[in-house]
Amino acid sequence: MARKGISRLFSTSKKPRSSPSSSYSSSPSSPSLSLPSPRTPLRSLSRTLSDSMIHETIEDAQSAIAKWGPESPALFHGNRAESLQFLNSIRKLGRVMRVLAAAGPVSGLDSDSNSDSLVTAQNIMLTAMKRLERDFHRVLSSNLGGLDPESISSHYSSSRSSESGGSLDGQTISETAMYDLKLIADCMVGSGYGRECAEVYKGIRRSIVRESLNRLGIERIRSSHVQKMDAKALDRTVKSWLGSVRTAVRALFRGERILCDHILSSSDSIRESCFRDIVRETAANLFRLPELVAVAKRPSPQGRRVHRLLDLYDALWEIWPDIETIFSFESMSDVRLQAIQSLVKLGGAIHGIISDYESGVQKDSSKALVPGGGVHPLTSSGMDFLASLTDHAGILSEIMLDHSKPGDFSLPEEELSETPSGSALSLCLARLILTLLCKLDGKARLYKDASLSYLFMANNLNYVVRKVESTDLKYLLGEDWVSSKEKKIRQFAASYEALAWGPVFLSLSDTTASGGGTGGSISDDIVKEWFGKFNTAFEEAYVKQVSWVFPDRKLRDQVKESLANRISPAYRDLYELGVEWLGESSRFSGTVIRFAPDDVTSYLSELFQGKYSPPRSREMRGLSVPRQLIASN
Repeated sequence: MARKGISRLFSTSKKPRSSPSSSYSSSPSSPSLSLPSPRTPLRSLSRTLSDSMIHETIEDAQSAIAKWGPESPALFHGNRAESLQFLNSIRKLGRVMRVLAAAGPVSGLDSDSNSDSLVTAQNIMLTAMKRLERDFHRVLSSNLGGLDPESISSHYSSSRSSESGGSLDGQTISETAMYDLKLIADCMVGSGYGRECAEVYKGIRRSIVRESLNRLGIERIRSSHVQKMDAKALDRTVKSWLGSVRTAVRALFRGERILCDHILSSSDSIRESCFRDIVRETAANLFRLPELVAVAKRPSPQGRRVHRLLDLYDALWEIWPDIETIFSFESMSDVRLQAIQSLVKLGGAIHGIISDYESGVQKDSSKALVPGGGVHPLTSSGMDFLASLTDHAGILSEIMLDHSKPGDFSLPEEELSETPSGSALSLCLARLILTLLCKLDGKARLYKDASLSYLFMANNLNYVVRKVESTDLKYLLGEDWVSSKEKKIRQFAASYEALAWGPVFLSLSDTTASGGGTGGSISDDIVKEWFGKFNTAFEEAYVKQVSWVFPDRKLRDQVKESLANRISPAYRDLYELGVEWLGESSRFSGTVIRFAPDDVTSYLSELFQGKYSPPRSREMRGLSVPRQLIASN
């Protein structure tokens, strides 16, 4: 069934679809028993029947029926030809009764004997109907296994396109029982005893349906019960419903409809009323549970609740075509409407949870800072929630369309151009992530150090993008969205580097500007000044950032590589200049040249892991790690 939105169901539910057993063979091939319609013109019948023929028919019927007294074998046990003769006698008797009941001047019959003959025929018919009613009950009761709805549905599915042979040989017990029941039902309905037939049928089949539902674990649950359930009990109830609803609809209810359509095919009104009275209450109860779960005010994590509701919605939506077909009778519109009502309530609750998530992000007022500028819990939990929604992307798009209001998917022009068009879910997810990023931007401003704010934003946006790339979110948000956000990550990282390491870059720029020490403007004091600026800037930057983090290894390596490329070569030039001007002894004094080039590289390599590790450079030799670097950790 194509997804056209929940609104489509309100129109299609009013159009009864073909019966699930419309192509089921009316009966196995056997001698036919055709019953005259009550609407057959009685004047035509009366012309063909004389008084002698009427009396002969009544006597033959009385004789045939007398053979099937209380002590006689069950109907259809033994000689089936005699059973069919018995039913044929009843058919003829019913034909005579209709003539006698309408007898008058036009009929040409002896009106003086009509009354006595009619009374006699009625008594014979009553005896026959009691016998048929008993056998109808017996066949229904003795074939509970072969006539259980699941078996009927399974047999119908496997043999609907096959045709039976010309005898009962090779037929299953259920086929034979269905044929016998149809013969009896046709006879009773044609004889005016349809109500008695229906009462027997409903009494037995209703209990079978209820027992079958109980075996599936489906019980009647009231709204008050759902409201009192804790989260675990509710999860168990939903899990049980999800595990049984498809079987209940496609096997149990479908099989019952097939059986009803077949056995009671001689009367549309009787088969409709029987099927309705047998399954309407249990079916409505089955389809009401999702609505009760949707409106239940039970606190539980957003992710768990939305998935519970999405699973219910998905299952109910999947079996909607079956519901529409099986419960196609006009008198069962309330069952179809209950299924639609549950879908509407589920959709509204799902839309509400997603809206509540956006509202919750906007209202988050926590001022707690993440140590080292790492990933905020709001980011990780939010992206886990959004990524999990993609498991139900198809139905979520329909839900968002059905329950959205103008402005729900509004986005800035820049964001809108990056997001794939045509998908309500894509626009919704882009808006939710934008809301999250705006809140994170506010939290970044809580850091006193601007460089740490940029590091925080780089980390969190990077987490968002990596989550998108590793899940089905990438298909909903598209490559343009990912590329745009990766560019933003690089901008955040560059801003962090410029602010956090700017003094270090500046301290090394003097050496570069001087041409590496060539010319006569360089002196020992100038070289010492350059080292002094670098030592101070580098130590301060390191001490401040030794506990800062880039949790993502790829981003961490990129930033460290960028810093190393800008600092290490320039410092090596300064180091070599210092040794040249100040002499070899300056390398070991620790007063001017405090770091060997490899020491600087080692310090940089140990950054952004949230802990201090001493450099591993062999060129450190006698140099001690500055106390302030250790003390700060």
